[in-house]
Amino acid sequence: MATFASFQGVRSGDCLTNTAVMGGWESWNQGACPAKTSGFSTSNLLLGPMASTGAIVSGLDATINGTVTGADTATVAVIDNTTSTTLLSCTVNATSKNSCWNAGPTSSAVNGGDYIEVKVTTSGSSCANKQWRISFRY
Repeated sequence: MATFASFQGVRSGDCLTNTAVMGGWESWNQGACPAKTSGFSTSNLLLGPMASTGAIVSGLDATINGTVTGADTATVAVIDNTTSTTLLSCTVNATSKNSCWNAGPTSSAVNGGDYIEVKVTTSGSSCANKQWRISFRY
């Protein structure tokens, strides 16, 4: 299982930190999503490289530290950073309020050697600059 998180407000379009790469929670930040990556990477915003047999993403669960209201939305996407393929996503809205999930799995497999990132895209003020915790299986 992978966990990505931020304990600072996340800007729309940013990627979250892979918590397994960082030490204490105080370093779980976010940042601009890294450029396509293959080979060695030191980015704490990536999971990988995937084993030579690849991986299938499933069981996406995302939680925001606020309540989404009105027409506002926040979409969480698990993306193959190497190919730019969205593997799994879910959207928090006024109905789901502060979380979303997608059991998956997707038909898209992550190739061996590829990296995975988690990107948050928001629309509206009720979900802007919030903190996140996201987990999924691979």
